[in-house]
Amino acid sequence: MRITLKTEGGLAHFPGLQQPVSVALPELPSETQSQLRKLIEECDFFNLPQRPAPPAPGAADYRTYVITVETGEKAHTVTVHEPVKDEHLRQLIQLVRSMRGSR
Repeated sequence: MRITLKTEGGLAHFPGLQQPVSVALPELPSETQSQLRKLIEECDFFNLPQRPAPPAPGAADYRTYVITVETGEKAHTVTVHEPVKDEHLRQLIQLVRSMRGSR
């Protein structure tokens, strides 16, 4: 399984900090793998719509996250705007983002 996260926009847009983060689960510690798999299951990732509802009227400087999860059998990409309402999806994004410096 591979997870790729791309961040777009935001108040302080720094292109160097917005490079996609891509992690292959087999390369991660087993505890991290389990945590990622659990979050993917809890947010029902493969059944989430690909496109989000539009941002709130007047919203500006929000981040947009494009997250792709690939398994051997399928791939699914979801785009969400801040604030991310689903707690499990928000945790998934935070965990993958935290791996930017450790990869």
